Parts: sequence; C-alpha cells; structure tokens
Amino acid sequence: MDVITKLPKINVGRISSYYEMSTCSLEDRIACEPRAKFRSIDGSCNNLRYKTWGKSFTCHRRLLPPNYADGIAQPRIAYDGGKLPNARDISSQLLPDVDVKDHRLTSMTMAFGQFIIHDITRTLPLANDIRCCPSKSAKHPECFAIDIVRSDDILVKYFNQTCINFVRSIVCNPCALGPREQQNQATHTFDMSHMYGLRLNDSLALRSFRGGKLRGSFTSSYPKEELPPKMTREDPGCNVRPKPPRFKCFETADGVRASQHPALQSLHTAFHRRHNQHAEALSRINPHWNDEKLYQESRHLMIAEVSAMIYGQYLSAIFGRRMMKHFRLGLNKHGYTRYDSKLNPSTFQEFITASGRFGHSQINDRFRVLFGEDGKTYEYNLRDNFFETTIVSLGHVSRICFFSEKISKILIPDIQSSGVLKGL
Repeated sequence: MDVITKLPKINVGRISSYYEMSTCSLEDRIACEPRAKFRSIDGSCNNLRYKTWGKSFTCHRRLLPPNYADGIAQPRIAYDGGKLPNARDISSQLLPDVDVKDHRLTSMTMAFGQFIIHDITRTLPLANDIRCCPSKSAKHPECFAIDIVRSDDILVKYFNQTCINFVRSIVCNPCALGPREQQNQATHTFDMSHMYGLRLNDSLALRSFRGGKLRGSFTSSYPKEELPPKMTREDPGCNVRPKPPRFKCFETADGVRASQHPALQSLHTAFHRRHNQHAEALSRINPHWNDEKLYQESRHLMIAEVSAMIYGQYLSAIFGRRMMKHFRLGLNKHGYTRYDSKLNPSTFQEFITASGRFGHSQINDRFRVLFGEDGKTYEYNLRDNFFETTIVSLGHVSRICFFSEKISKILIPDIQSSGVLKGL
C-alpha cells in the first residue's frame, strides 16, 4: 500500500532532469487564450486552471488503486501466489452465445455507442509488431499472450489458432513515482477528436482548406455520395481477408479503427457529410467568412449536435428515464449547467476497460441492409466485413439498421473470435 500512497508524493523533478523536460512541465509550457471561442484540437485549455485536464496523450484516472502483483507493474496473480485461471477459458465457458433480440433498439444503438466511446478513449499497445505467440517462446517484457486451451474453441476449430497475441498498453508518464498507468491518446471529452484529430497536425491533414470543409472521396458508382478520404498507404490492419478488399479503409483521425465494420463506417460517413453540409450552409449565409472561420464554426456545431444526441437520446435509451432523472443526466430545457473548474473530465480505467464495454453484448453477428423503397433487405455476416468498406462505399450509408442484441453478458462468436484481435 505504501507504493500507492507514498511514492507518488515524491518530487520526481528533483530526482532526474528528464522529468523536467518531459510532459511533467507541459502545464507550464501551454499558453491558453482566455477569450478563445473554439475548443483546442488536443483538448488542452478547456480548463484554464488545469490546462492538461482532458488533453490527448495524458493518463487515464482510477476510481480504485491498481492491483498489480508487485504493486508496481506486474500483472495480477491469484491470492495463493499462483497463476490466475486462463482468461480465454473463462470467457468460453461462462459466456456462451445466446441470440436474444431487443426489438426496442436497432443496431445503430450499438454503433453509436462505439462511435462515442472511440471519441473519448484510445489506448493502444506498446507496438503493433511485437509477436507474443507462441507464449512459451515470447521474450518481450510487454507480452501477455493468452493461450487457447480448449480444443472446441472457435479459434482452434476454424483457424487452428492456439494463442492470442496480446501486448500490454502503452505506459503513461504520470509525472510521479508509483504504479504503472495507461495513456489515453484521445481527448477525454466528447469533442469529436476521432473525427477532427488528436493533435493539430492530424487535423490539418484531414482538411481541404476550401470553404471550411473536410477532405472527402467519391466512388465511380456513386459520384455524388461523399465519403471520408480513403487511405493512400497500405495498412495491414485493413487487408484482413485473403483477397484485398475492393475499397480501401477510410483515413480518419481515429486511424483504421473507424473502418472496423460497416455500421461504424456509416456513422463516420454521416458525420463527415454533416460537417461539410454545415460549412456549405454557413458560407452561403456568411460569404465573408474565410476557410478557418467556416471550419471552426462547423466543428463547433458538430460537437454540440453529437453531445445533444448523447445526452438527449442515447443515454436515455441505455439507462432509462428514471435513472436519467435521478442523476440529472438529461439536457436542460433552458440555460446551462454550472461550470466547476475543479471537476476533472479525464476518463476512468474502470469505465474504459470494463463497464464501458457493455456495448459488445449488443453486437449482432448478422446485419440487415435495406434495399430500395420497397422494403427488401439482405443480410451480411459481421465476420466477413471487419475492415471491409464495400457496403458503405456502394452507397448504403443510411440503410444499415434493424435489431440490436439485448444488453447482457453474452458475446456473439464473431466477437469472441475477433474482438481481441481487431480491437473492438
């Protein structure tokens, strides 16, 4: 317990000059503009007293102290000092697939939940090229591979895979001694950072610099249906099928994660179009505005609109009216909520690694796409469309809908077999 309570109180700046030059002195180096009208891209200066609260590339917070084996960084062990039970074995035995549809909600509920989670959290492994399988031969200290011990496991049956490559998350520098913490590369607030960028350079690369609009792309089949820009470089995470996909993944501030599946792709596309729609409308109303003004005002509107969707509709669908009223989570009909400069908006580990993952149980293994105006539909398998952008690229942005799964502890086989590998 001393590790958790006493070590963080030591002034690391007096121990090593490295900490003085690193992010520990970042607060002093950030110059905020008190009268700035628009949010910064990286989330800094939202709070003028605590400039880095909610900023991208800062640490997640904790509700409870970590439970490392050595108090510092080693993964948990059992109370008797032995190894914990195999995580994959527990998941396979306790969470069988049971198909239970929720006819109140559509699959867009799941997709929108994933969309907003990606806005506030992005915790990546140390590196993508670390190989931890087979686990017995892994040498890298950040390897934490998961062996597959059951012969009837879906990964063994269909892919002859006996080990899941698992690399620990990037360590965050909390500017203090003590237990290992993890870094959130996204901003910690609902500000559409996964669409506009985590840093200034990211945001500049996504802009067209014409009329405040974002860069886009079009297909020959649907030349008037704008999509997010397509990747110009090859990414191994997108070429997941034996045959390269017909259309490349989208280039977004969220990397390849935005192209995980068609429902999520459709939301990124819809909000991309919405930004450009705002920019075009504002330019007609205010022809004297320049590109920067149009971009920032359109971004301002987008953040407000999505925030209204979250608190006005999405959370109510998840929690219900009674809980929304009890915790005062709904939108105010008039005025504003009281601002509290001492309220830290940084995300909690417990939410982003556990409770916030409830949406995985809402995922269907098959999605329906509406064709034409006569109500005809066709189904596609989720497993065949990870990082496959064909459906959205062919113009079916608004037609991916229908039933969701009830919120439960159950995961469909497609997620049990692919979720860890694909970062869902």
